[in-house]
Amino acid sequence: MKNHYDILGLERNAKPNQIKKAYHKLALQWHPDKNSEFGATDQFYQITEAYTTLSKEESKSKYDKRLQTRDNLNELLNYFKQQQEEPLQQYDVRDDFISKEDREFIRNFSNKQEIETIKKKRIRKQK
Repeated sequence: MKNHYDILGLERNAKPNQIKKAYHKLALQWHPDKNSEFGATDQFYQITEAYTTLSKEESKSKYDKRLQTRDNLNELLNYFKQQQEEPLQQYDVRDDFISKEDREFIRNFSNKQEIETIKKKRIRKQK
């Protein structure tokens, strides 16, 4: 969905003189008296609405806040979509506090302990 800045071909940090210049250029191009293309009238009204909103500081400020809120919500929505698409991975908080080498040592030690336990159980069964 195009926002008012997109309609006027401007960046969101456009200055008042840039907004006015873009409006005049597009208004001449799309004015129904000068352009008989299908959709020219709709385009002209969109350009006029964008200019009306962005040319006044108060309405521009409110519009910018709404745009920022929309962007934040879209970003959050995209984050949740991405989380749903990624496979769930096990995460151990302890990994944040233990170095990779220490984790490897613990795994090896644990495996050795398990092997010793199994050996002891076998020996007991044989007796």
